Amino acid sequence: LCDEDEGVRQMAASCFQSLYTVVGNRALDEVVPVLLVAMESSEGDQVARHRALNGLTGILSIRSKELLPYLVPRLLSKPMTKNHADALGSIASVTGGTIHLHFHSIISTLMSELSSFSGQDLDEEEEKREEAIRECARVVCGSVEEIGVNFLISEVASKCSSDKDSMRTEACRMFQVIIEERAEEADFYEQIPIMLRDLIARLNDESSLVLKACNAALKSLTTHVPAEELVNHIEFIRNLIASMVSDARRRKGGVGDGEFLLPGFNMPKGLEPMLPIYQRGILYGNAIIREASAAGLGELINLTASKYLAGPFIIKMTGPLLRIVGDRNPSNVKIAIIQTLGLILTKGGPALRAFVPQFQTTFVKALSDPSRQVRTEAIKALSLLMPLSTRLDPLIKELVAGSLGKGPSAAVETAGAVAVQTATLEALAVVINRGGGKAKLPISIPSALDAGKDMIFHEDDGVRE
Repeated sequence: LCDEDEGVRQMAASCFQSLYTVVGNRALDEVVPVLLVAMESSEGDQVARHRALNGLTGILSIRSKELLPYLVPRLLSKPMTKNHADALGSIASVTGGTIHLHFHSIISTLMSELSSFSGQDLDEEEEKREEAIRECARVVCGSVEEIGVNFLISEVASKCSSDKDSMRTEACRMFQVIIEERAEEADFYEQIPIMLRDLIARLNDESSLVLKACNAALKSLTTHVPAEELVNHIEFIRNLIASMVSDARRRKGGVGDGEFLLPGFNMPKGLEPMLPIYQRGILYGNAIIREASAAGLGELINLTASKYLAGPFIIKMTGPLLRIVGDRNPSNVKIAIIQTLGLILTKGGPALRAFVPQFQTTFVKALSDPSRQVRTEAIKALSLLMPLSTRLDPLIKELVAGSLGKGPSAAVETAGAVAVQTATLEALAVVINRGGGKAKLPISIPSALDAGKDMIFHEDDGVRE
């Protein structure tokens, strides 16, 4: 069983199987203790330990159900030594079909041991021990067969709400390891809602270490799981965030209806892990997913301070929204997109100056939409655009023409000419009020005033008002 040659070891394991069939547990009682002593011996060299471990794994490959209950408690004795961690990893690699039956003790011990290193000034030996236990955890997560993945994720999830910061941190890290090690098998997708539930809950954690570990785990999730798979959970994610934020606002010391900034988003690249899910939904989802993704992105922006949205990040959010807002979307999708673009304008500031022409075109076009709510949101958004807009004269000219029924929107019958004129007049008033001082041509403001005077005598009450 301990021979250097793999062929010899395999034949010996086969012979052991025959012996076990004849004499039963006596075969284990006679052989296994000898191998354990050799493996644990502090006097023996590494070669002897390795050969003893080969013997154990040979037996485990054929009699794991009988031997694991005997071995696992011995290997999990605290503090877990480097040798025991190495041995457990080797054993896990040959017992993927049965080791999950012992996850309650294995995962608990591994995470407890790892959490004990948190905040400690480790010497060289302790660093090696931590490294060995982390590698053992990675092998366990990668070796278990599909039947045990649910057990694995459930055990890790149970530690996410621990009252110890270090344990919550390790739970997030363990999720990250599971995702990385099982990315190729992709056999954990049914448990993604469990991971999302516990990771999103940690976005409001008080510990910076937990927040960083949570961010890394979410980043791993959106990196290794296709966005088209994750986008199916967009409504679930929105509900989780809304519920968490509501609880945080109302609890003792909460902000009530005031501004609430979610700690997990208010850190460098805090929003980055979530962005691929929302981008996928906005660009390629059906109407329901597009609406949920656009509205959900707005909710994330609301929970994030401007300084963590600045620069390329806010531009990354803006592009997909501007790209699809002109598509044939239902009115509720357009409303969600325009509202979120308004939030982006509020928080993005000067970084969005290059997008002003696209924003302007988008909002002016929306003024002739059949939906009254879409037109109303477009007026609000134009108001928010004024601080960034520098070329007001073409915009005023276009709005004047639209208010008189002479612009491109004059041919739009779906909204009705009167409704479009009314919305365009309201937009013209907002633009002049918020940005009129930037008009350079001498005819811009007088032309708007003349349009207003002409419309006073319009036959429709709404236009006259």
